[in-house]
Amino acid sequence: MKEDFWDCYWTGWNKTLVFQGGASRKEFWSFMLVNTLFLVAVFAGIIYWLLSQRDGFEAMLVVCLFCPPGLFIIFLFLLPPTLSVGIRRMHDIGYSEWWFGGMMLLNTLIILIILSGYFLYPSILMDIYDMLIALCAIAAVISVGVSILCCKPGKIKDCQLHSTEAE
Repeated sequence: MKEDFWDCYWTGWNKTLVFQGGASRKEFWSFMLVNTLFLVAVFAGIIYWLLSQRDGFEAMLVVCLFCPPGLFIIFLFLLPPTLSVGIRRMHDIGYSEWWFGGMMLLNTLIILIILSGYFLYPSILMDIYDMLIALCAIAAVISVGVSILCCKPGKIKDCQLHSTEAE
């Protein structure tokens, strides 16, 4: 039975702590698309609010103090289901879960380095700026590669409640 877009998206959330089995392309990409659009909407709302303020310094201060921790909390909230659906997608196409898990680990470490430097040692960020740019470029290349892998057809044609069904 074919599932619609939202059923596949909610399957990703319902299987947040399920790392066995597989995830269809539709389940994976619907989950990633909706969560990415949500993050873009949050960023757009922050930028809109920032630009609509009359006192730029106070607004910038609020954004600098509250946005990184808030966005990090959203990131932590989205991390388990994203890992789950990504790992299950890797299983479905016949790759090790470390392809997706390693990419997420690298991206998480980069975010933690930037945030810890941002709050604890802002002057150090300028000293390691070139290294951070190189790490971000490497993470971007790895992320694109894993995204291309996730486009491969797998065993599961539609998002299913029972991941053991194959072609």
